[in-house]
Amino acid sequence: DSVLKKGTLRSAVLEHPGKPLNLIDLDTTHVRLRNALWDKGYADAIITDTIEVHDSARTADVTIRVDPRWIATVESVTVHGDSALSPDIVKKMVTLRPGNVYKRQNVIESQQSLYSSNLYRRATIVLPPRGDSAKLIDINVLESQLHSVKLSAGFSTIDFIQTEGKFTNYNFLGDARRLDLHLAVSNLLAPTLN
Repeated sequence: DSVLKKGTLRSAVLEHPGKPLNLIDLDTTHVRLRNALWDKGYADAIITDTIEVHDSARTADVTIRVDPRWIATVESVTVHGDSALSPDIVKKMVTLRPGNVYKRQNVIESQQSLYSSNLYRRATIVLPPRGDSAKLIDINVLESQLHSVKLSAGFSTIDFIQTEGKFTNYNFLGDARRLDLHLAVSNLLAPTLN
């Protein structure tokens, strides 16, 4: 109760008095409690349960024990991978920063930020092992193509012949600046077709 609010506990715990004992619900409760604690910075929390079954009464006593242990912090962030882009670009894009509390939401946001940049084909945040409050974060990246070109052409009764081209540079002048050039030409040969 000192770590999680009562509303969070109510939504996380799926086993309730009067309901049938369901081990899948109990396992889901473990996952939900662990995620709720990690969102508060308790990444190394230990959750255990005991089940005492009373066969004659067809009931069971379920006890879930939570030991939050300590609040974990990010000690360092190390980037491994291709060398065309500086590791500092990755460090700027992620929300995992040395000295900050190590939270689950920051791991998810960092992963999404790396993928949505289109700079990396693969970006893996290696979760550090449990047991130490200072977390060493390793990020492995594999870069995508830093340039893309798309050309298309078409015909319609409104624009007649239309051509279109798009060029994207995902690292324009360094530091992951993005440059998009889009060119469209339409109404080609319109007087001839008319």
